[in-house]
Amino acid sequence: MPSFVLPDESIKSLTHYKNISMPCSYTNRIGVAISVVSLYRFNLHFLLKLFRLFFYCCFIAVILMHLDVYAETGPSVKKSNTRHYDIPAGPLNTVLTRFISEAGIFFAGSTELAKGRHSSGVRGNLSIRKALDTLLIGTDLEAIRNTQGQYMLRPANAQTLTLPAMTISAEAEKDALPPPYAGGQVARGGRLGMLGNKDVMDTPFNITNYTSQLIEDQQAATVLDVLKNEPSVRQRSASGGGYSYFNIRGFDVSASEVTFDGLPGMAPGYADLPMEFAERIEVLKGPSALLYGMSPNGRVGGAVNLVPKRADDKPLTRLTLGVESDALWKSHVDVGRRFGANGEWGLRFNGSYSDGDGYVDDQKKGGHVGALALDYRGERLRMTLDTFRLREKIRGGVPMLVSVAPGRPGSSNSNWLTSMPAPPDPRTNLFPDSPGNTATTEAVILGGEYDFNSYWTGYAKLGVQRYKGGEYASISPSAVQLNGDATILPEPFSYKGDTKSTEAGLRGRFQTGAVSHALALSASYLTRDAGNAWITGSAHPTNIYAPVPIVGLPILSDHIPKTSESTLSGIALADTLGFMDDRVLLTLGVRRQNVKSTNFNASTGVVTSGYDASTWSPMAGLVVKPTEYLSLYANYIQGLSQGTRVGQNYLNAGEVFPPYKTEQVEAGAKLQTGSFTNTISLFQITRPSTLTDDSTSPLPTLRLDGEQRNRGIEWTVFGELMDGLRVLGGITYTQAKLTKTQGGLQDGNQAFGSPPWAANFGVDWDVPGLPGLALNGWAIHTSRQYVDNANSLKMPSWTRLDLGARYATQLSGKPLFTAGGLSPWALRAPSACQPPSISESSETMRAHTFTRRDHAALAGRILLAVCGGYAFCWGVVALFAAMTFLLGAEFHDGEMLGLILALLFYPVAFLWSFAARSLWLVSGVLVGGGGLMAAAASLIQSALT
Repeated sequence: MPSFVLPDESIKSLTHYKNISMPCSYTNRIGVAISVVSLYRFNLHFLLKLFRLFFYCCFIAVILMHLDVYAETGPSVKKSNTRHYDIPAGPLNTVLTRFISEAGIFFAGSTELAKGRHSSGVRGNLSIRKALDTLLIGTDLEAIRNTQGQYMLRPANAQTLTLPAMTISAEAEKDALPPPYAGGQVARGGRLGMLGNKDVMDTPFNITNYTSQLIEDQQAATVLDVLKNEPSVRQRSASGGGYSYFNIRGFDVSASEVTFDGLPGMAPGYADLPMEFAERIEVLKGPSALLYGMSPNGRVGGAVNLVPKRADDKPLTRLTLGVESDALWKSHVDVGRRFGANGEWGLRFNGSYSDGDGYVDDQKKGGHVGALALDYRGERLRMTLDTFRLREKIRGGVPMLVSVAPGRPGSSNSNWLTSMPAPPDPRTNLFPDSPGNTATTEAVILGGEYDFNSYWTGYAKLGVQRYKGGEYASISPSAVQLNGDATILPEPFSYKGDTKSTEAGLRGRFQTGAVSHALALSASYLTRDAGNAWITGSAHPTNIYAPVPIVGLPILSDHIPKTSESTLSGIALADTLGFMDDRVLLTLGVRRQNVKSTNFNASTGVVTSGYDASTWSPMAGLVVKPTEYLSLYANYIQGLSQGTRVGQNYLNAGEVFPPYKTEQVEAGAKLQTGSFTNTISLFQITRPSTLTDDSTSPLPTLRLDGEQRNRGIEWTVFGELMDGLRVLGGITYTQAKLTKTQGGLQDGNQAFGSPPWAANFGVDWDVPGLPGLALNGWAIHTSRQYVDNANSLKMPSWTRLDLGARYATQLSGKPLFTAGGLSPWALRAPSACQPPSISESSETMRAHTFTRRDHAALAGRILLAVCGGYAFCWGVVALFAAMTFLLGAEFHDGEMLGLILALLFYPVAFLWSFAARSLWLVSGVLVGGGGLMAAAASLIQSALT
């Protein structure tokens, strides 16, 4: 058995001040195999668990191997000669190229024949022949197949015409999902709620769609691990704490608001959202009321959609074994098969089990995930059935959440701080022997689509979800002082909930003269009954650097009363109009949303308050494509949150405010340069709130006059800079201002929890000459931010660096995949990936005999790569710091962002030094460019001083 390096998990715990993320001193330890010290830490109970886990894994592996044998020797499954197409109308060249890519056929045709003609597209589960005939309707062309199996175009009702041949081939896309972009880690498109799947270049929003390859390459275990690639997303909860909170563009979102295959209310809300059953994670930045409807908790910053795994045409059997930190062991089984004469029936099962120590001292973690996905692919009918059960247990400690009391001008209260306390070690257990948290989520989702014809499709989904948990003790220390002294108020807490969610709709395409239409109609309904119970214990003094054990916790009963019920219903209509062969796309839509909620007394069950209101929510989006590789877009869209029924302490008691409307205006551009895509966007989001008007008598009046305004600019990139070098990330600058506050006292202040600068960059590199070996790294930076709306206390900036590696090879004829670094390592056998092979160019390089001249040239390139790359990156840092300082940012933030950019540019400059033909060109660009940027930075600095 080969030996492996077993790295510990990067300590990702974030200390929170008023729910604002702040990193602690990260500890990254690397061990070879399992150290002797760690072995001493294993007690007999843990060894028995480890033996049991090993036995289960071996038992499952034997069963899976037998399944593989049956798959190879059992009845053969005839591959379906039909597949599902969803190609919109457009220029015939564009439609035909996409069809060739999806169908995986060879085509010999003339661009002259297709030029200037328009196709109405093709939609439905069709054979290649029928799909070709459908997309050629009205073009006066037909497709024929020659003796070599290639398709050719010719005028309709004409004799066979010999055409200049051009051969195009591509692999069919998987399960009708938009195909992956260059590099494979991001898809070319994704779901836009009721509008269905859309290409990135045809979308009037800023979206990123992460594929299963990225999840595998980065060993992402939760949705937060995937979202670390987003510069507009910031984590707001500590990793491993049993809950997932984050914000998008400065506004809060929780994992419970993640949609499951487009259906809201199905994701677990009180546990980490795992990736075991996720095929893709799709992220839309900005409000999305029209597209997805109002979320259960009123999400306005953005939308995250989980695309579940489906069985592929190729049989899959994968076993993953892994370890995190010192001793958190994991196992995962992934099995996929298709059955039936044409492979119309599919089954995908994912199961995982974990048990061991968390990164917090003396913390125990464990749990399991079981997910089954069934699907049927008929000629017109497609059905899916997803069911999963998730259970997570945390005992003996929880990650640290801290609340501070910012100072106030002119106050002498010693409890109010004027500077932030130093962060404690993230492994510190603030609550030893904590009862922790046990959370269970179960869900069943049934979905179906039916093609009435090639142009109209109806769909419906129905989901039922149930969650329950308890024994979580709220232990957020409050009134933390500079020396670490604080107060803890334990609150044992239990909860439950039942959710039913459904959506039905119709999508269709038609033509009115020269204008194409993509119509979408949707009706949605969600109801949730929730309950909770808690007991507030006695206050205990403690210290965040040296915690004091807490004794005498109150005991909570098993009864969980119903405390609320809510119903969200709506109907929406949208139409995407295409002009000038779909080079201009205008999307107009409106949603009618109703919100109804009732709250109950936990002891008596009597109704304590209610809310019932409706509103209209419009949306407009524009896409203009001057060229095939440039897309300009703009949008206006709203996000909806439940309004307020005014209480008895106000003059307007009983007034019902309609659902709050958060409005976004955004404009941007998307540019594809070969295998690399850049997106830049400017946005403004305004969110309303209530204020008290004290000018009325005898009581004040509650008015909907408050406002927070977030303005920003985002730059995101993804794709391959060069063959084998994948880049992902971007930079966001946000001005989160309080524009309307109580009495105007805080007007113009920065909203707390919204850092002005945020940057995320990741690089993934296939090492040349070593097939199967890849290195990767990420840099994440967050600038300084305020911890209160009074802007009296600021939290310092922080930067996080991650490094990793993976290696793919073969073991006994089965593909083997090993990954490690500052993320969990995994051993996979067998997997769906292809075994690596040594390229012909690598063998040629090895056979080459180097002369002295070759050695001198190589030494010159090494010197130029190191020194020239440094000079260029030094210029980048200097110029970027000067420019950001000129724009009003703090010098330290600009310098740090420049360093992150330099981290991205340096490997590119280094590799280009060896790949370029001319050393003079390399030296001119690197050394000369670095000098020019440094000179420009010096001139800016001189002008400012």
